[in-house]
Amino acid sequence: MEDWNQVHATVSIDGDNRNYTRISLVQKFGQHHYFDIEVLCSPLVKENVWHHEREEMIALQGKTVVIRMKHEFSGDESIFKGIITSIG
Repeated sequence: MEDWNQVHATVSIDGDNRNYTRISLVQKFGQHHYFDIEVLCSPLVKENVWHHEREEMIALQGKTVVIRMKHEFSGDESIFKGIITSIG
């Protein structure tokens, strides 16, 4: 059985396409929308990734995120634009 609701999503942050492992996007009528993106980072090599990439990750705050979701069956596309407000 086919999944008729399957979508292909792409994520860009400040114009750069990003690989991700998971996306959560919640939109409610009359309320703020929010999103959570888990991105791929460098593999651990005996040292803490946060120590080396901390400044790069923190610099993403305030940047624009564009999530494009293309419906696999119909080809319809939805675009969500947001701003990164926290890194964690």
